[in-house]
Amino acid sequence: MKSAAIACLLFWIGAPPPTLAQDSFADAFIRGAQAGAAIRQSQALRQYYAQQTQLVEAQTRAIEAQIKQLEDAEKRAQEAKVKAQANSPEAQAAIAKEVEVLLGVFTVIHPDWKQFEAPMIAFGQKVVPAGNTTGIEYLEILYTLAKAKATPKPAS
Repeated sequence: MKSAAIACLLFWIGAPPPTLAQDSFADAFIRGAQAGAAIRQSQALRQYYAQQTQLVEAQTRAIEAQIKQLEDAEKRAQEAKVKAQANSPEAQAAIAKEVEVLLGVFTVIHPDWKQFEAPMIAFGQKVVPAGNTTGIEYLEILYTLAKAKATPKPAS
């Protein structure tokens, strides 16, 4: 009866039952204790790895937030640099020269454009050119709109 209880106990803790001639009670007990220790160790490792995974995920989120902040700061710095360059006297002079040349060419094409200048400016504040529209094309659009508005329509 005593050996049956020991066999049940060993089975319950995960140790294989002792064989009749080869294993003593002490050997079976040691194997059971080792199996229990292995189970406790694997549970402890699982818990440790879960904690480490949580720490790594938290660090990853923190690093991603820092990267986002750095990217935003770099973007703002780049925008400020571009704005500063655009407002520089050299850039303003280059823009003024380009506008002067553009208006010179447009005057050759449409010598009467000056009489439509005020409506062209008004339309220019409402109509935004597409990204690939050239300066001459934009002026042509504004001129056409201003001239069409200023020209009286014949009565039908």
